[in-house]
Amino acid sequence: MNAITVTPITPRIGAEIGGVDLREELSEETVRLIREAWLEHQVIFFRDQDLTHEQHIA
Repeated sequence: MNAITVTPITPRIGAEIGGVDLREELSEETVRLIREAWLEHQVIFFRDQDLTHEQHIA
């Protein structure tokens, strides 16, 4: 597993999450870290995810 990175996009809102493959089942720790980033930055982005339509809506 890669280390999760949280990179702020602006000083006020938004962050990019790296080191996460959304096609895979996420551990409780990964979900916790993503949730913390979302609460802190209000908007989060996961770039370069190759998801099917079904995976995207799951």
